[in-house]
Amino acid sequence: MLNPHARAETHVGGEDTCFWLTPIVNGKEVSRGVIHVDSIQQGERQAKELERVIRDVYEKAYKQGVADLRKQLRQTIGLS
Repeated sequence: MLNPHARAETHVGGEDTCFWLTPIVNGKEVSRGVIHVDSIQQGERQAKELERVIRDVYEKAYKQGVADLRKQLRQTIGLS
């Protein structure tokens, strides 16, 4: 059974001049894609807000009985 509360994490990564956020929900990546950011610092600032959004969407989708939760998350954060 799914837990109505998400364990949301955001990994901030990068190399050279390419930086990104990888959203993770309950230990699994939301999508194979990443969210590009301008710097590690920007990614760190955005990470907490992204985690809050993921938790909100997860809980709303859970309550509504959404069958494809990952699809809903990807659409909300712009990865679909």
